[in-house]
Amino acid sequence: MKLNQILHMEEIPNAPPPEMLPPPPPPPSRKTSRKALYSVIGLIAVVAIVFAIVFMYFLPLGGATTVPLGINYSKGEAMTYNLTMTMAVNAPGMPPYNETATAIIQMEVLDFDGTNYTIHYTMEMYQPTYSSVSYTVTMNKTGHILNFSGLPLDVQQMYGSLTGIPGYGSYFPREQMRVGESYQIPLNLSISGVSILGNVNYRISEIANKTFPNIGQYHVFRMDVSANNIHGTGTSDDTTINIVMNLNGYAYMEYGACLLLESNIQETVSMSQMGQTMNMNLSMRMRLMEHHK
Repeated sequence: MKLNQILHMEEIPNAPPPEMLPPPPPPPSRKTSRKALYSVIGLIAVVAIVFAIVFMYFLPLGGATTVPLGINYSKGEAMTYNLTMTMAVNAPGMPPYNETATAIIQMEVLDFDGTNYTIHYTMEMYQPTYSSVSYTVTMNKTGHILNFSGLPLDVQQMYGSLTGIPGYGSYFPREQMRVGESYQIPLNLSISGVSILGNVNYRISEIANKTFPNIGQYHVFRMDVSANNIHGTGTSDDTTINIVMNLNGYAYMEYGACLLLESNIQETVSMSQMGQTMNMNLSMRMRLMEHHK
């Protein structure tokens, strides 16, 4: 599974999860255990990326003193984002694996019937190789994605497993918040044979006017997010792989619209099997570069 394929998921806003394989397998003497670790790294990468994407796209919106939760786009509104993602993998007896990918994501609100939005997404990836993917989703004002057009069935089913995450196939757990308040959401994912359990913490830390490169000044709020000691399990070659994930990051959103302006997400993933441990660091940064209403 290559990184450029994985990025096709990136906009659900995202696209199909691919497999990501670090460097070739180790020498035969330890082939079985290392192969078992590498056989799931693609799946764990998919989980980590989806985990981050959820926060970047569907964090609740902020207000002045009281922060209402909901999505408020306009028909014809169009946004263009720049995405940079880096991944580093370290495994026993293997050289470090590093890769960086860049992409342009375009989002256009085609229609709004008073209840549901029809939104079209296009991603063009420029590094490490060029590729393009596009599809359409229907979602309501809570962020619940109702259906897809242009995505394979298995990808739709994977996103359907994310019903525990607010704003993504689910709901916002609260109608409003104040600066300094926080809440916690249980996380229960099952993707491609990998189960993930834990809690995600949200906190509104700031409301202000902020100037962004290329797009100017917006009235924004900042939502901080963290997920520590998320535990999971997977299997490969009939052996269990233990997974520990940690996530920290933030997103600046436009007041009154839940429009993502900038996000920065950092994740660490540790996978242990048969006495060996593989560590992965993932960084995802997204910035709004153009905005037309």
